[in-house]
Amino acid sequence: MKVDIRELGQFNHLASEGAKQAAKSLSTLAGIEMDVDVTDVSLVTESVLAETFADRSFVGVELGLQGGLEGETVLALERERALVLQELLLDATDTDYSSKGSTIAKSSVTELGNIMIGGFIDGWANHLDTAINMTPPRYTEANGPRILPDQAIEAAKNHGVFLFESKLSGMDVDLDFSLYMLPEYRQFVQLLSGNDQGNQIPVNRLSTFEELAKEGRATPPARSA
Repeated sequence: MKVDIRELGQFNHLASEGAKQAAKSLSTLAGIEMDVDVTDVSLVTESVLAETFADRSFVGVELGLQGGLEGETVLALERERALVLQELLLDATDTDYSSKGSTIAKSSVTELGNIMIGGFIDGWANHLDTAINMTPPRYTEANGPRILPDQAIEAAKNHGVFLFESKLSGMDVDLDFSLYMLPEYRQFVQLLSGNDQGNQIPVNRLSTFEELAKEGRATPPARSA
């Protein structure tokens, strides 16, 4: 099967715009200014995932996607950054962390992840002109690539998994983390098929999209018919 590289550039632009919306949500809720450093997309294997996430301990919020776009989304922070975010959220809500314990902190991060990922996905639904449903958010803690959903890791073993990564960082606070979107392989390849008027390459030739990602960030997506 062939894919249209212009379609991939458009989806990467959507991911970049969604990350900006997610950063805006965090700025509003926690009172901190966030910046989107970069959004990249790759078709990665199990070994690449292992190398990318190796030797790091993460805290995350995971949501599944259903309907017009299937797959998973993950907000992932290294553990020390998660502590910073928890304190910022508790300060913003005047919550006594010492009396409430870690449960309220986890709840705050989970709800924030739900709001941020919701904003991240809205543009995709508009572009596809279809509903994208999200499963309830789930707070997770894991080492290495296990912070990603099992389905994505299994896909990486077989034919590779599309990995959209948007990196966000605080402008005045030591806080950085990533938003990952991992669409279901077969459905996403269909969405990328476009038409037969050039700009298509076999999907098995796709490995990394650094140059395409740059092009996608600079080119607004075409409006849906």
